[in-house]
Amino acid sequence: MTTPFKALKKIRTIGFDELRTRGTQLVTAYRDRLTGVEVPDRTEFFRLLDDDSRLDVRNSADSIRQLFFENSRECFFASMREDGADAFAGSCGQAAAERLIKAADAICDGRIEILGFGLLDVGTEIDWHREPISGIVSARKYWKEFNELDPSESGDKRILWELNRHQHFFTLGAAYRLTQDERYAHLFARQLSSWIHENPPGIGANWISSLEIAFRSISWLWALNLFKDSPELTSDLVLDCIRLLYVHGRHIETYLSTYYSPNTHLTGEALGLYYLGTQLPFLGSAAEWRRRGEDILLTEISKQISSDGVYFERSSWYQRYTVDFYLHFYVLRELFGETAYDERNAVADQRLNSALTFLLNLARPDGTTPLIGDDDGGRLLPLTTQNEADLRGTLSAGAAVLGRSDLAYGGDEAIEDAFWLLGPAGIRTLEKLNARAPETLSCSFAESGYFVMRNGWTPTDDSLVIDCSGPDTSSGAHHHADLLSIDLCLRGQSLFVDPGTYTYSGRPEKREHFRSSRAHNTLSVDGRSTSVSAGPFSWKSRAEGKTKEWITDPIFDYFEGQGQLPNGGTHTRSVLYIRGDYFVIRDTAQVPGEHYFEVNFRYAPEIVPEKDLEGDFVGDARHRTFIFGSGAMRLKADKISPQYGRIADSTRIRYIAKEHDRTEFVTFVLPCEQGSTPPEVLDIPIDTGRMFVVQYGDYRDVLLFGERGARIRTESISSDFALTWARTHFRNDLPEQLVAINGARLSIVTSPIVHEETNVRCVSARRFGKEMYVNADGERQTVKLTDLPN
Repeated sequence: MTTPFKALKKIRTIGFDELRTRGTQLVTAYRDRLTGVEVPDRTEFFRLLDDDSRLDVRNSADSIRQLFFENSRECFFASMREDGADAFAGSCGQAAAERLIKAADAICDGRIEILGFGLLDVGTEIDWHREPISGIVSARKYWKEFNELDPSESGDKRILWELNRHQHFFTLGAAYRLTQDERYAHLFARQLSSWIHENPPGIGANWISSLEIAFRSISWLWALNLFKDSPELTSDLVLDCIRLLYVHGRHIETYLSTYYSPNTHLTGEALGLYYLGTQLPFLGSAAEWRRRGEDILLTEISKQISSDGVYFERSSWYQRYTVDFYLHFYVLRELFGETAYDERNAVADQRLNSALTFLLNLARPDGTTPLIGDDDGGRLLPLTTQNEADLRGTLSAGAAVLGRSDLAYGGDEAIEDAFWLLGPAGIRTLEKLNARAPETLSCSFAESGYFVMRNGWTPTDDSLVIDCSGPDTSSGAHHHADLLSIDLCLRGQSLFVDPGTYTYSGRPEKREHFRSSRAHNTLSVDGRSTSVSAGPFSWKSRAEGKTKEWITDPIFDYFEGQGQLPNGGTHTRSVLYIRGDYFVIRDTAQVPGEHYFEVNFRYAPEIVPEKDLEGDFVGDARHRTFIFGSGAMRLKADKISPQYGRIADSTRIRYIAKEHDRTEFVTFVLPCEQGSTPPEVLDIPIDTGRMFVVQYGDYRDVLLFGERGARIRTESISSDFALTWARTHFRNDLPEQLVAINGARLSIVTSPIVHEETNVRCVSARRFGKEMYVNADGERQTVKLTDLPN
């Protein structure tokens, strides 16, 4: 409970505008609690029309219906303007149409897909106050009397609210457009009427969140357009719906999350206002809703999306939410004809393009997103029948809206989102773009601390994402203790994955576990997280990452970053990717005293690895993972959450060592090629530093880690670099390729390759016969090798 002293201290730290905004909301909520909020009756509603519309209407439901659909004919999305069945099937294919109809049939049977819980049997006569997993029915009390995070009141409100977003109305409406089957329209009309009757304004859990009210408003506006030709959508029902949409709009504008949750809550609410303002322009409040929604969206994009395109709360799921919000806004604004171009719009264009570029690079080879940070399992609208984690629909929509061929390539013909936003013309735009793979492979988003390694853009390529994010400007509500964690795909298959979120408020202990360091593919000390939780959406302290090195080269990628550990310690992780071949992950931790150091890697659910009999590696027919350190490697059954509410079986590699002050782990992740000898990794004892030999296909690779500039010598290499990698053929010990990071002296046999007085950051080289073609920090030279063995 907040003490008066703490409350006074907080008041003294906030600005006047925040104090005024919060105070106004508090007073309004108190007044509404005393007097109640009523839906305007028909007489009152007609007084709410703007002056021009009031002159045109005949104070009848039919006239309001006519006003609404005359506007939507020009100002709603283009997919509504053509025959639904032919346009959708012709653009998106018959299989997509059949999936939509199948989902709508399930809804007619009382089964609705909700988050990661799959199809839930909620019936057709839905109790809108009952959370379907726990069965808890919320009290019919004023919305401000609820504790938003208390599951004993309403169960998991995220589940209850997902049902009350009414996004299944879109599915019913899309199926109606495809089939003209009145079953879908009848169920929609019945459920909309029942919701209006059972949820008087301000009463019940469904009025707590302004964002959820905005989502519901958007769903209703889509449903009205999808069912416009059905006799079930009577003029009286249209009027009743619009009367309550007016109340929705008033609630959103009054209780905007300007200071409560200035993240996707605020931008989603702003989008809701803009939807209402453009689709109900005959209301006197509509112009202000449009103005305010647009103002918030243009102001917030530069706050919530950094210049490198990363969403400020460091959550890939909310990144996609944000991009979807702005794509809808851009299309609606163009349709309504109120576009303007000024400095804010120029910034918005840049940030939206950058955000889509980040999503494009973040996507795994199969198009899905790594689950960095929180995921709430939802979407702005279920415009696609693809996997909820699949980013390709958003990329295709972005390509069509912004005219980008690289996004069209990343979208990979997942075009349903683009169809619903832009109609068949949007699909034709995609076809004309001549989709091309992005020009760059690996990419850094250094401002936000994310780095992506890959060898190509096909479904069978490799990718690795590493999180080295530093401080951000958000509250960290959706952040995880995942500093220096990785998400890795090998040969197109997800291998090491983030754990997901599972729940927000339903099970507090699970909430804490899934966002802890031990749940991620990173290092922890004594089982403690790098960031310390202060509740389900806050942190007492957050560890910060610092990027020490990022190098990308045709032969390799190299990353090195450092993060904070408890008790004043540091964790340094480097990743070397021999492009197209394998990954090497090196973890060093320094913490005063004796500790248990633990590194974890969680497999994707479809991977069933085994530990070899001698304990040297873990793997399956397609890969092997080797970890070297002073401890022991264990394979443990574990759980991950691929989507909010869903648990899946997984397997975790856990390597733990008890050390004093310092420890080091070196992990190799290598593919097994069909028809080739499986790879082996050997730790070779040497006097200075560390040496590993990788037997990979026809190659014998040597990896050297140096210590403080000390020179390491092998039969054919002499190096003082911090890292040296050399590829030799199994019949010849002379290196065919070389990579070296941070040093000054490097020789092959007696031939100097690099001989400098100051540090050289990066060297890559290839040998052709007795000549070595060298690139040292961008300076190219050819070195003739001497004293070579015959």
